[in-house]
Parts: sequence; structure tokens; C-alpha cells
Amino acid sequence: MMMKLSASYYQEDKVIRKGSKGIFPEMSDLLLRNLNSAAVQNQRVLDVGCGNGLLSLAAADRGARSVTGLDANPQAIYWAQQAKADYHFEDLNFTLSRIEDFTPEQRFDLVLCNAAQLPLPRPYDFFGEGPYFVGLDGRSMIEALLNRLPELLAPQGKLWLIHTDLAQMLPTLRQLHALHFQYEVLDGMRLPLYAHVAQRPELIEYLQPKLSGRPGDYYFRFYLLEISRQNELVKG
Repeated sequence: MMMKLSASYYQEDKVIRKGSKGIFPEMSDLLLRNLNSAAVQNQRVLDVGCGNGLLSLAAADRGARSVTGLDANPQAIYWAQQAKADYHFEDLNFTLSRIEDFTPEQRFDLVLCNAAQLPLPRPYDFFGEGPYFVGLDGRSMIEALLNRLPELLAPQGKLWLIHTDLAQMLPTLRQLHALHFQYEVLDGMRLPLYAHVAQRPELIEYLQPKLSGRPGDYYFRFYLLEISRQNELVKG
């Protein structure tokens, strides 16, 4: 299949030039590395927390049947629409909505989520794009998405979720078990805190119990989880 985006597109961040890279851009890179044509070919894809549209455009480029990008930030949707205008992918749409309020017209074969997960004691504006806050434990977006998952996923559908250990993995696994979903770890890596976080003493103090390493050299881990219905439910 002929792709519409050059191989250098992702390396040069031609979508991300229209907006910030996010707090930890390596998380998007990890998803992109795994999001090959075999994963998305002819799939109906939902990108939750799509930001400026990088993963949505990548899914469309790599053969998805349809792609819906979803974000509650008007500025993110604006930049995503601007990026979309540079290309001519059919069935690529961006929607301004919280996941709690989203009303899909279909179920999805693949849901992507690189959700905001940095625990904070209060809202912060890291990049001049509005306040960032997903709860004291960083879990509000994850929990909202998982609660909607039974109605969002097609019977054989999968969720690819970036999950950090900053946002506590155990409550997520308990929630998946209660909803009768299973998971597999596809990939992961260790990442240091960047200056826009590490240079704020009040954040380091708040995050320190969740971090590894020595003072001044803190790091954390994040993982790409593949989540699906438990086998017996799929067969049923």
C-alpha cells in the first residue's frame, strides 16, 4: 500500500511542529514504533486524547479503515484539524469531547490512548496551552476510558494504552479484572523527568515517593499495554 506520508515525516515531527510535543514525547514515539500497518490495516480506530493528531494521522497513513481523534482541549483539536488539512485522508475526523461525554456511532477495532497521567497537586500550565491536571493520582482519564471500554470496543477489539508507574498500575489491573478484560505488556522503557517537571521543587517533592533513582537523576517507567476482552467472553 502506498503511504501518503514520507518515511521522514515522523522523524521530523511535521505534525508536532503545530503544537507542543507533550510532557513526555517518548510515549508517543513508543506507540508509533508499534503502530505498523499490520496493526491498523482496515481497522476502525479511536485515538483518545489525540492531542494535535500525530497518532491519528499515523493510523490513517498506515491503512486504517476509519480514524476518530478525540480530545477535550479545543486548542489540541484546532492543531489536529490544521494538520489534517495538509493531507487528504478519507474517514479521518477529529472531535472535541471528553471521553465521558463521547457518543460513538460505531464500535472500534483499535482504541489508542496516550493519556495524560502525571499526578499533580494542582493544575499546571507547562507550555502556555492551558492547565494540565488529571487528578492528584494522575488516574482520572485512565479510569474514565476503562469505564467506557465495554461499549467502545468491538468484540475482538483491542485497547493500546500507554501506562506509567507514576499513575499506579495496580488500580488499573483491578479495574480491568472487574470489567472482565485481560492485558499484555507489548513494550516499555525507562524515562527521566524532564526539566519542565524536574526544575519545579514542589513537583519533585510531590512525585518523589513514585520515582526511582538518586536526587537530581529521577526516572520512572512506562509501558504499552494491549487490553482485550477475556477469552471466554469473546467466544461467548
